[in-house]
Amino acid sequence: MTKKRAKILYPTDFSELSKQALPWVKRMAKALDASVYCLYVVHDPKIYTYDAGWGTMVQLPPIEERVEAVKKQMNQFIADNMADVEGAHSEVAVGVPFIEILRHAEDMDAALILMTTHGHTGLSHVFFGSTTEAVLRKSKCPVLSIRSEDLGSA
Repeated sequence: MTKKRAKILYPTDFSELSKQALPWVKRMAKALDASVYCLYVVHDPKIYTYDAGWGTMVQLPPIEERVEAVKKQMNQFIADNMADVEGAHSEVAVGVPFIEILRHAEDMDAALILMTTHGHTGLSHVFFGSTTEAVLRKSKCPVLSIRSEDLGSA
C-alpha cells in the first residue's frame, strides 16, 4: 500500500511579505514529506460606480484576463521559488481570499496552511482586516502564521 503524501497549502500574493514564509514552507515540506500547493486568490470585488461628472471611471480588466495573468505569474513564481521543492503545485482561485483558502484546504485535505501576516494592529487592522486571522479562526486544519519581519508598517 502506498503512503498518502501530506499536503501543505501556501497562500501567496507574490509580495515580499508572503515570500517571507518560503523558508518555513520548504522546511515543513521536508519535515512532513509533503507536497506544497501554492494558492493565489484573485479577488473579484463587486464595484458599483457612479459618475457624477468628476471624470473617467476606471474599469478593471475582465476576470478571465486577470486569472490568465496570475496563472503566468504563478508559473514563474514556482520556477523562481519552488524549484527545489518536490511536489510543488500551483492553484489559482477567484473569490474572497479567506473563503477560498479555507475551501481549498478542506477540498485537498491539507495537513497544514502556512501563511504570513502583516501584523496590523489598531485602526489599520480595523480598516484592512486580516485574511490570516479569518483563516486562523475558521480553519479545520492547523495554521502556521509567520509574522512579518517588517513591523514598521504595522
